[in-house]
Amino acid sequence: MKTRDLLKLPDLKLAQAISTMKGKECEKHARNYTKILGIEFDKAIIHATHAAMFSQSDEPVKLRTYKAMVDLVASDTEYGEREAAILAALLLAHISKKMNRVQSLVAQTSPFAMS
Repeated sequence: MKTRDLLKLPDLKLAQAISTMKGKECEKHARNYTKILGIEFDKAIIHATHAAMFSQSDEPVKLRTYKAMVDLVASDTEYGEREAAILAALLLAHISKKMNRVQSLVAQTSPFAMS
């Protein structure tokens, strides 16, 4: 599915589509979406990762990441909260799937093989 087609889906179907995507597909759509919004992908992924993992806030990860994307989108573009929410969902899915892959690879590696 093309990113523009994905963005035309109603919110619930969009959320379901994102949740069933593979990691590479999430990354592809996130990269395409940042281009559509006029935001650098690297800047967006750094903001999302920082909000998700390193924030001192007690707010839930999804809310922290959403707020970071709202701030980024509002400061760098003319877009609004819906676009920020979609970007946050795509980036969180990408980060989550990437971390799951890393954890899986680490679990498969014996400590003796790492020396």
